[in-house]
Amino acid sequence: MGPQQNRPISRQLKDTHAFSGTSLFFGVLASAVCAAIIPALGAGRLATVAGAALSPVLVAVITTHGRGLVRSIGIAGLSAFALVITIGGFTVPEAIAGQGSLTGKGSGTFVSTKRLPTPTPPAVWPTKPRVVPSTKPPAKPVPSTPPTSPSGMKVAIPEVRRCPEVEVGGNEVCKQIVIRNVGSTTVKVATGDIEGDQSSDFILTKVCDGTLKPKKSCSIRLRFWPTVAGAREAFLVVHLQPGDVEHRVTITGNAVAKNGDDDGGTEPTGCREGFVPRVAGPGDSVCVTPEERATVRQQNHAHVDGHRANPNGTCVDGFVWREAVPQDHTCVTPPERAATQHQNQLNSERVIT
Repeated sequence: MGPQQNRPISRQLKDTHAFSGTSLFFGVLASAVCAAIIPALGAGRLATVAGAALSPVLVAVITTHGRGLVRSIGIAGLSAFALVITIGGFTVPEAIAGQGSLTGKGSGTFVSTKRLPTPTPPAVWPTKPRVVPSTKPPAKPVPSTPPTSPSGMKVAIPEVRRCPEVEVGGNEVCKQIVIRNVGSTTVKVATGDIEGDQSSDFILTKVCDGTLKPKKSCSIRLRFWPTVAGAREAFLVVHLQPGDVEHRVTITGNAVAKNGDDDGGTEPTGCREGFVPRVAGPGDSVCVTPEERATVRQQNHAHVDGHRANPNGTCVDGFVWREAVPQDHTCVTPPERAATQHQNQLNSERVIT
């Protein structure tokens, strides 16, 4: 043992064959194979690192010679070298590609290398004067004329959308408003408000916000929910960029009076004088003041356009289900929910019995 211990450490390590070409080749190969297979099986990064580190240890135990501390140092050195080569061999290509793991579904084999999309800053739209709707009967739909701008933007949007006829207090889904990019440049779309004196009779249920590449389209959906009989009309504002274009879609619908009341007068609501049905949703006939019903319509619009709900139907933090009726899952603030429940309690005093 004496002569062996007196030999230079570099010579003793060389005799272990830990850094021979064969040991290095099989050590790196084993580490790389484990790093490729483990993510493909759905395991996490911790398991991947463990596999990439331990597999060259097994190779080193087989390919090295000798015993004692020097051999242990050789095994550790070979394993560390193989692990470094493996991590670099995976991370560098993944970082260049920016698509995450080469073999699995994660954002990277050892570290996150998937590039996130650059967030688009919210567009700021200029304020436009409110348009007073005409009292004339709804106009016949005309073919859509694509709005254009000096930038070459060209988008096809309907000029008029006529909703199905419905009885006062009921509601019907209107045909969707499709916005199609028929030009050669990308367009930014933002759904604005429904404007006009009769705007509360039309409720947005789906908006179109974001970018549209050429030949792509998106849709806006709404419901016709009339409060009085007769022809109803409002205007949906759609903002388009580039070019700061504001397009208005005329929305029309005809409301039929209940119980054969065709004189266009006061609708038979079942509520005492000064109160109207709330119609927060299907099946809701609680009697409220006109101001309270207008607030409910605003809440419905904010639920659609204000990102208050999660994809699974629950509300984001700070909001709760309104539950004007049991199936009402509109997201509102806790004070708004409390006001709704108070309206329910007062209904017996406001309804005609």
